[in-house]
Amino acid sequence: MIQINRHLFDNGIRLVHSRDAMTHMVGLDFLYDVGSRDEVEGKTGLAHLVEHLMFSGSANAHNFDAALQAAGGISNGGTGADTTCYYEILPAQNIETAFWLESDRLMKPDFNPKHVDLQRNVVLEEFKQNYLNSPYGDVGMLINKSAYTVHPYRHSAIGDSFDEVASLTADDVERFFYSHYAPQNLVIAVTGNVDFDSVVELIERWFGSIPRRDVSMRSLPMEPKQTSFRQFCFKKTVPDDLIIELYHTCSRTHKDFYAIDLISDVLSNGTSSRLIRMVLNSHLFTSVGAVITGTVDPGLMIIEGKSAPGVSVDRACEALKSEIDGLLLKNGISAEELQRCVNKREAEICFESMSYLEKAKNLASMELISMDLNLEIAKYRSVTVDDVNRVANEIFTDDNRTELIYGPDA
Repeated sequence: MIQINRHLFDNGIRLVHSRDAMTHMVGLDFLYDVGSRDEVEGKTGLAHLVEHLMFSGSANAHNFDAALQAAGGISNGGTGADTTCYYEILPAQNIETAFWLESDRLMKPDFNPKHVDLQRNVVLEEFKQNYLNSPYGDVGMLINKSAYTVHPYRHSAIGDSFDEVASLTADDVERFFYSHYAPQNLVIAVTGNVDFDSVVELIERWFGSIPRRDVSMRSLPMEPKQTSFRQFCFKKTVPDDLIIELYHTCSRTHKDFYAIDLISDVLSNGTSSRLIRMVLNSHLFTSVGAVITGTVDPGLMIIEGKSAPGVSVDRACEALKSEIDGLLLKNGISAEELQRCVNKREAEICFESMSYLEKAKNLASMELISMDLNLEIAKYRSVTVDDVNRVANEIFTDDNRTELIYGPDA
């Protein structure tokens, strides 16, 4: 059980804190309630570009990294579909430096067009390197576009196209920032060797004078229920064919999330899992995997496998679908199988809590969706075999399935 302290500031900032006296360091996560789902068609990639620009300096801190490094710290950030986070690790006695830097760039980042141009070019190079010129690099983008028809989860965090990102202007960036970055959209998580009262005092000192802002109210179109099987083929010059099966699932806060997460573990977490055993025994695939997106709005179960050389696409698709239908649906799972997956998930949660930075990230993400990290293990333990089998039969239907064939034989 983690000792968690919380505080709500007058301007809407939420603080979640957990002290760890076993270290001389602190981990901080500044989590903003904004991601690629907040972008509109024709202006995608803005959330990610803003994240990059936040490291270009602000009104009173012209070099974010240099100031933090002088205090013995390191930092980074990340943009997802739902959120954007910025995190720091630094010695506990220098924590105030991080609060000064973060408050200054929340107050006013540097929107100098030269800095925007520089960071946009950095993003474009990232786009080329990781998405356009890397084998299978655009798979995630194709998954988003294939699975969603109206919900902005169709957008990829990097942006929907190279040209679209290239067209973003300094005005676009500034407008997006002030539409979403505000104290009431911020969760600050602090872990490590610093006491709660000191953190409250420092946040009040550096963030208390930043007023609430008029942020954009979300009115996102909900994805309609899929009612028929969909298939997309993408002929690509890559070594092997990639078979991807997509199934719509519930949101992160839905009670069935835990059963769905355990289903993904039953399929591909460890050598005893269903799909890994299939790879070892059948030699039809060189790799397989099953993950869930776990998004705030209803997400996806993504099951994929790269076919072995000489194995036809039809045979690979049949084997993957047969493993899902024949074992998970018709025969269900055993209590022993479920318990093994629950044990693994419990161990992962406990190990993550041993890292003050991972603890900060988890505390922030749970606080943002008004959930308690201390209840997670109990929720996984409460999942029954009947729960898993019921949810599997609800999800793994042909009407809820989208299949992607990606590769030379597509």
